[in-house]
Amino acid sequence: MFEEKRSGLRVRLEQDVVLNGDHLAPRVCSITDISADGVSVELDPAGLMRNSRVELTVYLRDGEESKEYRLRAHVAWVGEHAAGLHFDRMNVGAYSAILALMSSA
Repeated sequence: MFEEKRSGLRVRLEQDVVLNGDHLAPRVCSITDISADGVSVELDPAGLMRNSRVELTVYLRDGEESKEYRLRAHVAWVGEHAAGLHFDRMNVGAYSAILALMSSA
């Protein structure tokens, strides 16, 4: 079990995303919770290493429609069937969409 390091608000979420990274083939995984700083994803962690850089392709609501966002992150932890990803810098639109998602949950 991992000690929780996130101090901010997070919300439960079930949403498929595509995870891609250096030395990783793109794979579909499922977000289990999200915060303004990162996500927990359920996946087969084969080849995923702590501190490696990854990119998540996720669809988030932007007003009336869904919009594709590519969120860069690094792997904070890897478990047996899950991983924690900490977001790197992101554009204002993506950050606003995440905050809107969290406030509507």
